[in-house]
Amino acid sequence: IGMTNIRFKDIRQYNDLQARNQYNLALRESKAKADEYLRYQQELGRDNSRTPMQWNSSANAGFTTGKPWLPVNENYTSLNVELQETDSSSVLHYIRRMTGLRKTYKDVLVYGTYTPVDADNPDVFAYIREGGGKKILVLLNFRDHDAKVNPGVEYNKAQKLIGNYMSDAAPGVLRPYEAALFLL
Repeated sequence: IGMTNIRFKDIRQYNDLQARNQYNLALRESKAKADEYLRYQQELGRDNSRTPMQWNSSANAGFTTGKPWLPVNENYTSLNVELQETDSSSVLHYIRRMTGLRKTYKDVLVYGTYTPVDADNPDVFAYIREGGGKKILVLLNFRDHDAKVNPGVEYNKAQKLIGNYMSDAAPGVLRPYEAALFLL
């Protein structure tokens, strides 16, 4: 559903023993190293993915009537399954559509051949999957800025199967973090 990192402000909030141990080792070197390690944990620590599932906006995000082992992220009232069920543009619905495409085009997306395109482009990951008599072009921009793409095939008139933007970009351009699949 696109749950976000909880970003604890104090190492004692983390239940991950490795994180606590590494923090204490860093603290032996300096407070600055320990602070740097805490910032690292806020972004990449394992406990970010261990917070309770945000089912709804009730107490403890509907995860439990007891005390969860980690706190619930404060954004649970605006980011939860119950709200996303009613929003057709939500992450939940996007993942469901992606799962449906994988089932529908299994011969292509699971078992098909992989051919990279625009391979020298540092901003774009682009490839064609081919199988079962079908071809699917996958275009991915992992950058925080627009990126030009040249997959070497005409795709502007192809059927767009899915994308994470509601509208289409200019031809040959992927917007920041854009992902799109086209049936060629």
